[in-house]
Amino acid sequence: MKLTLRSFLSTPLLFGTVLFSLSAFAQTYPERSITMIVPFPAGAATDAAARALAPVLASELGQSVVVQNVPGASGMIAVRKSIASAPDGYTLHFGTTNDIVLAPIINPTAGYTAGDVMPVGKTFATNLMLVGNLDVPANNIDELTDLLRRNPNGFSLAHPGVGTVQHLAGVAIASAGGFNWLNVPYKGSAPIGADLMAGHVNLAIMTLSSAAPLLQTGRVKPFGVLRHERDPAYPLIPTINEGNSISGIQFEQWGGVFVPPKTPPAVVQKLEAAVQAAIRNPQFRESQAVASASTPAATDTQSFAKEMKADDSTYRGIAGSLKLQ
Repeated sequence: MKLTLRSFLSTPLLFGTVLFSLSAFAQTYPERSITMIVPFPAGAATDAAARALAPVLASELGQSVVVQNVPGASGMIAVRKSIASAPDGYTLHFGTTNDIVLAPIINPTAGYTAGDVMPVGKTFATNLMLVGNLDVPANNIDELTDLLRRNPNGFSLAHPGVGTVQHLAGVAIASAGGFNWLNVPYKGSAPIGADLMAGHVNLAIMTLSSAAPLLQTGRVKPFGVLRHERDPAYPLIPTINEGNSISGIQFEQWGGVFVPPKTPPAVVQKLEAAVQAAIRNPQFRESQAVASASTPAATDTQSFAKEMKADDSTYRGIAGSLKLQ
């Protein structure tokens, strides 16, 4: 008699053996080091957040957590690598709005959607800011808008890759302001800061996490936070919506932990508990505050999945209404 999977699982003894094996696996997990894939280069804000999280997770799980940078293609290479990994809890993905939600919306060849990854927990959120090098002859958003309207494609805007939330925000700002700028995609935020200060690009959309060190030393000038309310960490910097030329701009970027699909629920629960403990950890919370990122008061797989689904719907609507460059 041919033994099918259904008949195998319907056999009480064998079905019980399967459940026992899964339970035993969850009880002993983890038994070796864990890899956490980061979709952007070393030195980027996302990388810094992941490296701050890794030792806290390691302490909670009792095994080392090794960060592996897999940059390129707006994070899609890293996501594909993560999804294809064994669903055993030994490969984590430290993903962001960019690589998880936006990249597959913008690029139909991504090979995945936000629904193809399994969320464990959100660990940070950070606002975005429009900044410029010190040679840009404007000091506020209205002066900048006037300058850009008079110089079509005369100024460059850096962002960390096509399909990122920074890219989408830049297109939305140009559309709202009635001007064009030359989009210059990078592989991450670290090289953007260096080129911005050197004058190789004029302007950039950056997370506050990435822009903070440059702002604190006065090496770039801010043109506005991309939200309706001022950021608590920079209350003296206006939002981009406070001028007379642009309105309706609201963007942020979040980051969190993901695992490959079909990871056993008991393993996901262990990881979820470790992430929840991590975001309550004073050292981790302080590291994010220093980086101008906020840490959620609590996190769980269900609420994070709902937020991702809502963002996916929102950004699909925005992307469909804009001419992406």
